[in-house]
Amino acid sequence: DEVYSSLGVKSRKQEKYKAFVEMGVDEELAKFYGKGNVSPYLGSDEFRSWAYDQRVTEDEAVNYAESIQFRPEIPEVIDKVAVIFKVSPESIRVTQRGGSNNVPRWVAMHLCQELGGQRLTDIAAAFGLKRTGSIPTTIKKLRELMEGDQKLVRKVDRVKREIAI
Repeated sequence: DEVYSSLGVKSRKQEKYKAFVEMGVDEELAKFYGKGNVSPYLGSDEFRSWAYDQRVTEDEAVNYAESIQFRPEIPEVIDKVAVIFKVSPESIRVTQRGGSNNVPRWVAMHLCQELGGQRLTDIAAAFGLKRTGSIPTTIKKLRELMEGDQKLVRKVDRVKREIAI
């Protein structure tokens, strides 16, 4: 309610807030983050000092192991990609020789790393690879392919939404 009231919104709050967010960031904010500044608080020095003092949790207290419990496991990613791309999970897991472009496999590798935060060694093991070296190359090929294929982008976005971390 506080955010909505600061926008001067009285009705259709969610729609108007969504429109506000979709407008994007202004030039000043883009410039701020473009410099590599990643302060969690924006505002004057006085405000930032106050905000830091109000924190309940210290940065060191946030446990990485606890945060990853909500990330999808490799089998979950593979199964969801298989459903969306209408292929078998096995066709994603097994490496195919002969230069075929197994796009669902590429998507699954990419999402295992992006959404699941999986280590390359774990991804390689799950996908039947002896080494990790081909994974970044595969993900790069997928990103290049996605640049010119909106249908593929929509499918990848759908997988992300349905996994919903």
